[in-house]
Amino acid sequence: MGLIIIFSASCLIRDSTIFGIFLTVTSNMYHTMSEKVLRSNILFFDSNPIGRILTRFSKDMAVMDLIAPSLSTMMTYGIFRALAVTISIVAVNYWIAIPIFVSICYLVYLMTKAQTVLLETQRLDSIVRGPIHSLFAMVINGLVSIRAYGQLAHFQKGFM
Repeated sequence: MGLIIIFSASCLIRDSTIFGIFLTVTSNMYHTMSEKVLRSNILFFDSNPIGRILTRFSKDMAVMDLIAPSLSTMMTYGIFRALAVTISIVAVNYWIAIPIFVSICYLVYLMTKAQTVLLETQRLDSIVRGPIHSLFAMVINGLVSIRAYGQLAHFQKGFM
């Protein structure tokens, strides 16, 4: 019974620490991004539509708020479990350390190759979403004028 309580408490402390770290990181990242955008040159706003900037902000914040904390919790659990199993196996038969080392080297190689592909897919995703968010932001900014001149049907037809 005592081991279950200790395990539960350690899991709670681990998760609380990870979520606290990510809360601080997310706040710092948001403030830094906001500061950089507010202090950027006018050329930045001419070359980047508002939709692309909004997409970048919302996507980064969603990843940092929703995906990263739970993923890092599972990742730390998996890393420590794999490390414990590896140590146990090597303690039984130390010759197993050679294939384990080769496997780790191959895994690192695959991760470096996959990283470029992942970055390219994220870049393409941002490019594809940019025009949609840009059009949406322009319509929202001009909504008062559109309603004042009665052109709502015209823009709805163009949007659909």
